[in-house]
Amino acid sequence: MFSFYSVDNNYIQYLKQYEIQIPSVVYSKNNKFVCGALLNINGYDYYAPISHFSKKQRTSFPIIQKDQIISSVRLCFMFPVPKNTSVLSRLNFNLIANTDLNYANLLRYEYSYCIKNMNNLMKQANKVYNIGTNINHVLNYTCCDFCKPESVCDNYDPSIDYSVCTKTAQN
Repeated sequence: MFSFYSVDNNYIQYLKQYEIQIPSVVYSKNNKFVCGALLNINGYDYYAPISHFSKKQRTSFPIIQKDQIISSVRLCFMFPVPKNTSVLSRLNFNLIANTDLNYANLLRYEYSYCIKNMNNLMKQANKVYNIGTNINHVLNYTCCDFCKPESVCDNYDPSIDYSVCTKTAQN
């Protein structure tokens, strides 16, 4: 089911050990959130961060309001999530509205835009996945190496605190 989710920072820290382009999710005001599932490839559901990045790029899906890009689904940084885990928590727009109505309204708009444009969003996600898995593509360097997170996704152990791991990115 497509929705907006917060993602467990521990899982992100785990993935970052293997793929340095996985984005951070902890920020001072509002943590980054993800949308998905956008794709199911090799048995993995893929989720992509939404950013208030407002430049048009071939590896992102722009969210447009009144002919202006207000945010983007950063498909170049999408990542797989293991099945049957609790690394995702669905965002509750009503709960967010209790503390920040403007932010909740923005999230509602972004969500509605993604739903209305789901076919194009999923087509673009598939194209970007193909870019990230083709080392000869001119834009490959802008994407996560999607194969790396896939190869370690099922090995995630939520009982380990990966924020204290000093392991560097692996090939």
